Amino acid sequence: MRGLQSKLIPRFFRGQCLAPLASVGILLSTSLRVNVYLFFFVEERVDRAEALRLGYSRVVITPSEPAGHVLAGYVRRKSRSTGVHDDIKAGILTLEGGEAAALVTLDLLGVDEKLYSELYRLAERILGRALLMVAGSHTHSAPASAFTSPLLTFGEEAFREEYFSELLAAVEQGLLQATEASSPASLAVAEAPVKGVATDRVNPSGKIDDTATLIIFRKPSGERCALLHFAVHPTVLGPDNLLISRDLVGYAVDEIARQLGLDTCFFANGAAANVSTRFTRRAQSFEEAERLGKLLARQVVSAAGTLSWVSCSSLHARSAACEVRLVNPREKLEEALSSRSMEGAHGRVRESVAEGFELLEKLAGAGNLPRAGEARVVGLRLGDNLDLVFLPFEIPSDFALELKRSRGRRRLVVSYANGYYGYLAPRGAQGYESLFELTRPEDKERIFETVRKLLGSDADPGVCSA
Repeated sequence: MRGLQSKLIPRFFRGQCLAPLASVGILLSTSLRVNVYLFFFVEERVDRAEALRLGYSRVVITPSEPAGHVLAGYVRRKSRSTGVHDDIKAGILTLEGGEAAALVTLDLLGVDEKLYSELYRLAERILGRALLMVAGSHTHSAPASAFTSPLLTFGEEAFREEYFSELLAAVEQGLLQATEASSPASLAVAEAPVKGVATDRVNPSGKIDDTATLIIFRKPSGERCALLHFAVHPTVLGPDNLLISRDLVGYAVDEIARQLGLDTCFFANGAAANVSTRFTRRAQSFEEAERLGKLLARQVVSAAGTLSWVSCSSLHARSAACEVRLVNPREKLEEALSSRSMEGAHGRVRESVAEGFELLEKLAGAGNLPRAGEARVVGLRLGDNLDLVFLPFEIPSDFALELKRSRGRRRLVVSYANGYYGYLAPRGAQGYESLFELTRPEDKERIFETVRKLLGSDADPGVCSA
């Protein structure tokens, strides 16, 4: 039976109401002038049986006992958590359209092998045969207590079984909620160039992928959620902060949801290996995290009038398994010290290089550092012009820009997903990023080539060839 499904075709006006509204967002400018943003949704006939189906939910993953956790992300952080500033969360999207997939976003530094494997088993039990992507926001103010990989704990014993169990239970609840709420959905995409939030963290005038992408999903009932994709190290809060927090991205997604009348907004981090707030933040405080988060949100919301409909009655998910061989951190450290290639650094960049040396020293002393692993590279194609690719690395901006230049499709790189193997540094990098690049050069290029093939073809690359 054929029914009506709303296709999201927005029109954007400023000023007087001209027609019935699907939603109205009222924004106050700095001069207190009121701007009214009108969004219209045009009904078109679509067979619901052929439509993309969507379920979503959001659950809190803050530890029930928030004090006493190792906080992940800073090699020079000396103390454990003392409490909570704002709750960290998991976002769950379930998608069906010929194939099935699920995306879990976590307000954590990343995702290691143990965490991904347990979440995969959990999702398989609830969803059946579905491709699972799990991505961390990369906040540096969340517990390391869910990790066993020294690459995310910097060699420190941080794992806590009770928190790991709490985290799994929360995501299980979210998956069940999303599955029960699954229904036909349409989607639209807006892109916003973002200024003043992040730069290249070595050269502030260097070219980066500074485009934020907002994907809005809408059900016929009017329920809406969104996924914000943007590349940034969420490091407004520094190593002195001991309160659990989402950092600036929490302020950004909450503000976007509020301004656009969404049920919720999730976050996926982009190619942020060399992108941070180092040269844009004025302090390392919650007030500054709020300022930058809301600055990002305002620029995304102002682009909502450019929302374009994505024809999407199906999705295609493809994956490849790539062998990753890791360099011995001790050898990497000795090579870096002998080359003296880092001596030209100054200021905060020089300090970060010193932190890179300290990190290698800690990793060299870790007894459980993996020497090799398997990188899961997953490509998700939504409709006729939207691709997302998920990688277990910190991906450089230059590679994301390369992908965006090709074939005229929207292509979004999601870092910190399905595992974690450190940095794939930008070309020519000689700072912290290159020090924490432990993947062998030949494996790095093979991973990049696998991504190119995966996005360029409907064929499944399967396993990276040596």
